[in-house]
Amino acid sequence: MSEKGEGWKMSFNSKANYDLMNLSYDDISDFNYDFSSLALNIDDFWIDYRDLSSEIKVPVLFYYGTKDWNIGENHYKGIKFPNMVLWGSETGHFPFIENIDDLVRAIDYFLDNYPL
Repeated sequence: MSEKGEGWKMSFNSKANYDLMNLSYDDISDFNYDFSSLALNIDDFWIDYRDLSSEIKVPVLFYYGTKDWNIGENHYKGIKFPNMVLWGSETGHFPFIENIDDLVRAIDYFLDNYPL
């Protein structure tokens, strides 16, 4: 996909959203692009921690992209926070960029159900 200039499709619904994300750190001259390549080599990165989520008692808004091909469209299954709002948005890996209006709705719903 990268060779065809379509690597953005793994993370975003549109090339415009990919470009917007890149603009967010464009002015940082020493931005560290190495995290993803290094993280994939850390054993703990590959551990499935979803079962531990049942032990976290604070309210959680789990907002995710339903078209996140980087980690799989079903990655949210098995999350067990006992006080959770599970909110899927028709976005990719960066749902907070691709559908801000839906994120605001999710936050409002979460705060209505779990007031601070």
